[in-house]
Amino acid sequence: MSENHIFLLLKLILVGAVIMMVFTISTIRCGLISRTYEDKYIFTDISFPSEIPTGDNILIFTSEDGIPLHTESQTGYLDMVIKEAFRRIGVTVYIFTLPAERALHSVNDGINDGDFTRITGLEYKYPNLVLVPEELVYHEYMAFTKHVTDKVNGWSGLKPYDVGIITGWKILEANVRDTRSLVKVRDEKVLFTLLENERVDIVTYYHLGGNAILKELNFKDIHALEPPVSVNPMYLYLNKKHKSLIPKLVASLRELKKDGTYDRLFGQ
Repeated sequence: MSENHIFLLLKLILVGAVIMMVFTISTIRCGLISRTYEDKYIFTDISFPSEIPTGDNILIFTSEDGIPLHTESQTGYLDMVIKEAFRRIGVTVYIFTLPAERALHSVNDGINDGDFTRITGLEYKYPNLVLVPEELVYHEYMAFTKHVTDKVNGWSGLKPYDVGIITGWKILEANVRDTRSLVKVRDEKVLFTLLENERVDIVTYYHLGGNAILKELNFKDIHALEPPVSVNPMYLYLNKKHKSLIPKLVASLRELKKDGTYDRLFGQ
Protein backbone atom coordinates (compact mmCIF):
# COMPACT_ATOMS: atom_id res chain seq x y z
CA MET A 1 0.00 0.00 0.00
CA SER A 2 1.43 3.39 -0.98
CA GLU A 3 1.99 6.26 1.43
CA ASN A 4 -0.85 8.18 -0.24
CA HIS A 5 -3.24 5.29 0.39
CA ILE A 6 -2.14 5.03 4.03
CA PHE A 7 -2.57 8.78 4.50
CA LEU A 8 -6.04 8.67 2.95
CA LEU A 9 -7.05 5.73 5.17
CA LEU A 10 -5.85 7.49 8.33
CA LYS A 11 -7.70 10.62 7.28
CA LEU A 12 -10.94 8.66 6.82
CA ILE A 13 -10.51 7.00 10.22
CA LEU A 14 -9.96 10.40 11.86
CA VAL A 15 -13.02 11.91 10.18
CA GLY A 16 -15.11 8.92 11.26
CA ALA A 17 -13.92 9.27 14.84
CA VAL A 18 -14.80 12.97 14.90
CA ILE A 19 -18.28 12.27 13.50
CA MET A 20 -18.86 9.57 16.11
CA MET A 21 -17.71 11.90 18.90
CA VAL A 22 -20.04 14.69 17.74
CA PHE A 23 -22.94 12.23 17.49
CA THR A 24 -22.27 10.88 20.99
CA ILE A 25 -22.11 14.35 22.54
CA SER A 26 -25.26 15.44 20.72
CA THR A 27 -27.05 12.29 21.88
CA ILE A 28 -26.21 12.97 25.50
CA ARG A 29 -27.11 16.66 25.31
CA CYS A 30 -30.40 16.03 23.57
CA GLY A 31 -31.39 13.31 26.05
CA LEU A 32 -31.67 10.50 23.53
CA ILE A 33 -32.00 6.89 24.63
CA SER A 34 -29.19 5.94 27.00
CA ARG A 35 -30.34 2.81 28.84
CA THR A 36 -32.72 -0.01 28.11
CA TYR A 37 -34.73 -2.03 30.64
CA GLU A 38 -36.60 -4.77 28.81
CA ASP A 39 -38.99 -2.90 26.50
CA LYS A 40 -38.67 0.48 28.27
CA TYR A 41 -36.25 3.10 26.99
CA ILE A 42 -35.05 5.43 29.68
CA PHE A 43 -33.80 8.88 28.69
CA THR A 44 -30.64 10.31 30.18
CA ASP A 45 -31.31 11.86 33.55
CA ILE A 46 -28.91 12.08 36.47
CA SER A 47 -31.76 11.62 38.94
CA PHE A 48 -32.74 8.22 37.64
CA PRO A 49 -31.67 5.10 39.56
CA SER A 50 -28.87 3.10 37.96
CA GLU A 51 -30.88 -0.09 38.29
CA ILE A 52 -34.64 -0.27 37.87
CA PRO A 53 -36.69 -3.38 38.63
CA THR A 54 -38.98 -4.44 35.81
CA GLY A 55 -42.36 -6.09 35.84
CA ASP A 56 -46.04 -5.71 35.10
CA ASN A 57 -46.63 -3.63 38.23
CA ILE A 58 -43.83 -1.12 37.65
CA LEU A 59 -44.48 2.09 35.69
CA ILE A 60 -42.14 4.81 34.45
CA PHE A 61 -43.43 8.39 34.64
CA THR A 62 -42.07 11.74 33.53
CA SER A 63 -42.57 15.27 34.80
CA GLU A 64 -41.28 18.73 33.98
CA ASP A 65 -43.02 20.44 36.90
CA GLY A 66 -39.83 21.34 38.75
CA ILE A 67 -39.59 22.08 42.45
CA PRO A 68 -41.50 21.76 44.71
CA LEU A 69 -43.92 19.42 42.89
CA HIS A 70 -41.25 17.24 41.27
CA THR A 71 -37.60 16.79 42.22
CA GLU A 72 -34.75 14.73 40.83
CA SER A 73 -34.88 12.60 43.97
CA GLN A 74 -38.60 11.89 43.37
CA THR A 75 -39.56 13.59 46.64
CA GLY A 76 -41.59 16.51 45.31
CA TYR A 77 -45.12 17.00 46.61
CA LEU A 78 -46.76 15.42 43.58
CA ASP A 79 -44.06 12.77 43.27
CA MET A 80 -45.08 11.53 46.71
CA VAL A 81 -48.82 11.84 46.05
CA ILE A 82 -48.61 9.86 42.82
CA LYS A 83 -46.31 7.20 44.21
CA GLU A 84 -48.60 6.72 47.23
CA ALA A 85 -51.78 6.61 45.11
CA PHE A 86 -50.29 3.89 42.92
CA ARG A 87 -48.80 2.03 45.90
CA ARG A 88 -52.32 1.63 47.27
CA ILE A 89 -53.41 -0.16 44.10
CA GLY A 90 -50.32 -2.38 43.99
CA VAL A 91 -48.22 -0.48 41.45
CA THR A 92 -44.71 0.95 41.87
CA VAL A 93 -43.93 4.19 40.05
CA TYR A 94 -40.55 5.71 39.16
CA ILE A 95 -40.56 9.37 38.11
CA PHE A 96 -37.85 11.23 36.25
CA THR A 97 -37.37 14.58 34.56
CA LEU A 98 -37.79 15.02 30.84
CA PRO A 99 -38.36 18.20 28.79
CA ALA A 100 -42.09 18.83 28.50
CA GLU A 101 -42.58 18.26 24.78
CA ARG A 102 -40.41 15.16 24.65
CA ALA A 103 -42.19 13.75 27.69
CA LEU A 104 -45.54 13.87 25.90
CA HIS A 105 -44.14 12.09 22.86
CA SER A 106 -42.46 9.43 24.99
CA VAL A 107 -45.75 8.53 26.68
CA ASN A 108 -47.79 8.79 23.49
CA ASP A 109 -45.32 6.42 21.80
CA GLY A 110 -45.53 3.94 24.66
CA ILE A 111 -41.88 4.40 25.63
CA ASN A 112 -42.86 5.64 29.09
CA ASP A 113 -46.10 5.07 30.96
CA GLY A 114 -47.37 8.41 32.27
CA ASP A 115 -46.75 12.14 32.57
CA PHE A 116 -47.89 14.98 34.87
CA THR A 117 -49.08 17.71 35.35
CA ARG A 118 -51.10 18.55 32.25
CA ILE A 119 -54.27 20.31 31.15
CA THR A 120 -57.29 18.53 29.75
CA GLY A 121 -57.71 17.86 26.05
CA LEU A 122 -54.26 16.56 25.13
CA GLU A 123 -55.70 13.25 23.92
CA TYR A 124 -56.91 15.02 20.76
CA LYS A 125 -53.34 15.75 19.68
CA TYR A 126 -51.75 12.72 21.35
CA PRO A 127 -54.25 9.90 20.68
CA ASN A 128 -52.47 7.30 22.81
CA LEU A 129 -52.84 9.38 25.98
CA VAL A 130 -55.72 8.91 28.39
CA LEU A 131 -56.64 11.41 31.08
CA VAL A 132 -56.96 10.34 34.71
CA PRO A 133 -60.09 12.36 35.60
CA GLU A 134 -59.12 13.51 39.07
CA GLU A 135 -57.25 16.77 39.43
CA LEU A 136 -53.82 16.53 41.01
CA VAL A 137 -53.47 20.22 41.80
CA TYR A 138 -54.65 23.66 40.73
CA HIS A 139 -52.02 25.85 39.11
CA GLU A 140 -52.10 29.60 39.48
CA TYR A 141 -50.34 30.81 36.34
CA MET A 142 -48.64 34.07 37.16
CA ALA A 143 -46.89 36.84 35.27
CA PHE A 144 -43.44 37.09 36.90
CA THR A 145 -41.57 40.30 36.22
CA LYS A 146 -38.86 42.69 37.38
CA HIS A 147 -40.18 46.02 36.14
CA VAL A 148 -43.78 45.72 34.93
CA THR A 149 -46.15 47.40 37.37
CA ASP A 150 -49.50 47.27 35.57
CA LYS A 151 -51.91 44.44 36.29
CA VAL A 152 -52.03 41.66 33.71
CA ASN A 153 -55.71 40.85 33.22
CA GLY A 154 -55.94 37.37 31.73
CA TRP A 155 -53.96 35.95 28.85
CA SER A 156 -54.68 38.94 26.63
CA GLY A 157 -53.01 41.17 29.19
CA LEU A 158 -49.64 39.71 28.15
CA LYS A 159 -49.87 41.05 24.59
CA PRO A 160 -47.96 44.35 25.11
CA TYR A 161 -44.89 42.57 26.47
CA ASP A 162 -41.89 40.43 25.58
CA VAL A 163 -42.81 37.10 27.19
CA GLY A 164 -40.99 33.86 27.98
CA ILE A 165 -42.54 30.39 28.43
CA ILE A 166 -41.36 26.77 28.56
CA THR A 167 -41.60 24.71 25.38
CA GLY A 168 -44.19 21.95 25.63
CA TRP A 169 -46.36 23.55 28.34
CA LYS A 170 -49.51 23.29 26.26
CA ILE A 171 -51.66 25.66 28.28
CA LEU A 172 -49.08 28.41 27.71
CA GLU A 173 -48.51 27.59 24.06
CA ALA A 174 -52.27 27.73 23.49
CA ASN A 175 -52.93 30.97 25.35
CA VAL A 176 -49.81 33.13 25.22
CA ARG A 177 -50.30 34.55 21.72
CA ASP A 178 -49.76 37.78 19.81
CA THR A 179 -47.33 39.15 22.38
CA ARG A 180 -44.74 41.70 21.34
CA SER A 181 -42.30 38.81 21.26
CA LEU A 182 -42.32 35.25 22.58
CA VAL A 183 -39.31 33.24 23.69
CA LYS A 184 -39.60 29.51 24.39
CA VAL A 185 -36.97 27.78 26.52
CA ARG A 186 -36.22 24.28 27.80
CA ASP A 187 -36.82 24.57 31.55
CA GLU A 188 -37.64 26.83 34.46
CA LYS A 189 -34.06 27.72 35.37
CA VAL A 190 -33.38 29.00 31.88
CA LEU A 191 -36.77 30.76 31.92
CA PHE A 192 -36.15 32.75 35.08
CA THR A 193 -32.53 33.47 34.17
CA LEU A 194 -33.90 34.99 30.95
CA LEU A 195 -36.01 37.34 33.04
CA GLU A 196 -33.23 38.07 35.52
CA ASN A 197 -31.03 39.14 32.59
CA GLU A 198 -33.88 41.33 31.29
CA ARG A 199 -34.17 39.53 27.98
CA VAL A 200 -37.95 39.52 28.43
CA ASP A 201 -40.43 41.63 30.41
CA ILE A 202 -42.47 38.75 31.80
CA VAL A 203 -42.27 34.99 32.18
CA THR A 204 -45.40 32.93 32.78
CA TYR A 205 -45.12 30.05 35.24
CA TYR A 206 -47.14 28.51 38.05
CA HIS A 207 -47.04 30.40 41.35
CA LEU A 208 -45.79 27.72 43.73
CA GLY A 209 -43.01 26.61 41.39
CA GLY A 210 -42.01 30.16 40.53
CA ASN A 211 -41.51 31.11 44.15
CA ALA A 212 -39.47 27.96 44.74
CA ILE A 213 -37.17 28.49 41.76
CA LEU A 214 -36.63 32.15 42.64
CA LYS A 215 -35.51 31.08 46.10
CA GLU A 216 -33.21 28.41 44.67
CA LEU A 217 -31.62 30.80 42.17
CA ASN A 218 -31.52 33.66 44.71
CA PHE A 219 -33.18 36.09 42.31
CA LYS A 220 -34.46 38.82 44.62
CA ASP A 221 -35.79 41.42 42.17
CA ILE A 222 -38.42 39.25 40.47
CA HIS A 223 -41.99 39.10 41.73
CA ALA A 224 -45.37 37.80 40.62
CA LEU A 225 -48.08 40.23 39.55
CA GLU A 226 -51.47 39.73 41.19
CA PRO A 227 -54.03 38.46 40.38
CA PRO A 228 -53.10 35.22 38.56
CA VAL A 229 -53.33 35.24 34.78
CA SER A 230 -55.30 31.98 35.00
CA VAL A 231 -56.13 29.24 37.51
CA ASN A 232 -56.44 25.73 36.09
CA PRO A 233 -56.85 22.16 37.34
CA MET A 234 -53.97 19.91 36.31
CA TYR A 235 -53.99 16.18 35.66
CA LEU A 236 -52.06 12.98 35.12
CA TYR A 237 -52.06 11.18 31.77
CA LEU A 238 -51.34 7.51 31.12
CA ASN A 239 -50.54 5.65 27.95
CA LYS A 240 -53.76 3.95 26.82
CA LYS A 241 -52.34 0.49 27.49
CA HIS A 242 -52.81 1.30 31.19
CA LYS A 243 -56.38 2.63 30.97
CA SER A 244 -57.70 -0.32 32.99
CA LEU A 245 -55.93 1.19 36.02
CA ILE A 246 -57.86 4.46 35.85
CA PRO A 247 -60.95 3.59 37.96
CA LYS A 248 -58.82 2.22 40.80
CA LEU A 249 -56.39 5.14 40.53
CA VAL A 250 -59.15 7.75 40.66
CA ALA A 251 -60.57 6.06 43.76
CA SER A 252 -57.10 5.97 45.33
CA LEU A 253 -56.47 9.68 44.67
CA ARG A 254 -59.85 10.59 46.15
CA GLU A 255 -59.16 8.49 49.21
CA LEU A 256 -55.79 10.25 49.65
CA LYS A 257 -57.60 13.56 49.74
CA LYS A 258 -60.33 12.29 52.05
CA ASP A 259 -58.06 10.69 54.65
CA GLY A 260 -55.70 13.69 54.90
CA THR A 261 -52.68 12.09 53.20
CA TYR A 262 -52.76 14.59 50.33
CA ASP A 263 -52.64 17.60 52.67
CA ARG A 264 -50.00 15.97 54.83
CA LEU A 265 -47.70 15.32 51.86
CA PHE A 266 -48.13 18.89 50.64
CA GLY A 267 -47.39 20.15 54.12
CA GLN A 268 -44.00 18.42 54.39
